[in-house]
Amino acid sequence: MSEFSESYHLVGKDRREGIALLTRAGLSGYVYPAINDWITLLPSGPIYTQNEELIANNHGMLLYYAYAEDHGWSFSLYEGDKLICRYDCSWDEEIVHDVSELHAERLLAFINSRPGRQQDVTDEQLMKALSITDFEELFEQVPAYQFAQWLGLTHYEWQSHDYIERDFEESLDYITDSGVVKV
Repeated sequence: MSEFSESYHLVGKDRREGIALLTRAGLSGYVYPAINDWITLLPSGPIYTQNEELIANNHGMLLYYAYAEDHGWSFSLYEGDKLICRYDCSWDEEIVHDVSELHAERLLAFINSRPGRQQDVTDEQLMKALSITDFEELFEQVPAYQFAQWLGLTHYEWQSHDYIERDFEESLDYITDSGVVKV
C-alpha cells in the first residue's frame, strides 16, 4: 500500500491555536498537540487540494505538506494568507520539479530558525534535496521526509484526514495516546 499523506502544520505552542484556526475557517478536522512548536492539523476536505478557507483564516505561519509515495510531493508555506514559498515535485515518466515560487533564501532562513536544530541546513543541502533527478536516489533519500525532519515536524508520515478519521473511529492506541482532538 502506498502512502498518501496531506497535513497542515501551524507554528504555535498550544493546540488551541489549531482548534481556533479550524473554527475560524468553519472546518471540521483533527488537531495534534504542539511538538517542536508545530501544531498538526488534518482538516476535512478533498485530498491534494489546498484548503483555501483554512489559508484565508490563517493568522500565523502555516505549512501545507503533501506526499504521495508513487506520484510526488509538495509544500507551501504561508504567513497569514500570503504565500511565502512553494515547491512541487512529481514523478511518473520522469522527475519534474517546480521551483518557480521556491524563494530558497527565505525558506532556508525559516528552516534554520526552527527550534531544536542540531545544525543549520546549508543552501547546498536544500537545493540537492529539492533537485534530485535520479529515481533510485529519490526513493533512497526521500527528500519529502528529509524536509519534514529539517523543520522538526513530528506528524507527517501517513497523515491525512481520511487516515486519522478511520483510525480515530477505531480508537487505535496511537490516536488515543497522542492527544489528538476532533473538532
